[in-house]
Amino acid sequence: MSRYYGMKVTVRGYQASPKGLIVEKLQELWDFEAPDVLQDGTLELAGEDHLTAGMLDCEFATELARAVWEANGGYCEVEVESTYLEVTPPSDIHTWSEGDYREWQAEKNPQASEAEVTQ
Repeated sequence: MSRYYGMKVTVRGYQASPKGLIVEKLQELWDFEAPDVLQDGTLELAGEDHLTAGMLDCEFATELARAVWEANGGYCEVEVESTYLEVTPPSDIHTWSEGDYREWQAEKNPQASEAEVTQ
């Protein structure tokens, strides 16, 4: 069963050069429209699509955040607003800290040193 969602991803503090890679990785995962870059450099993408295979919106939001970090080559602030479009009230906002990023890096690379994980 698929569920229809709107997703909005906001990225702050990313490295300038991987911006295109961040957009590309996010658009591979979801049907995002063209990105907006705000005056302060904040990157925003929004789009509507279906979550499938029983995935929860919070799980998918984490997948989006990790795709951003992977493309960025390190931590940056990621916020995902998920809106379930088939029921009211529909919205949840998911955010992650730099500590969440370090935990993910430690899970991904259990043999890595603390210095490598904090990059």
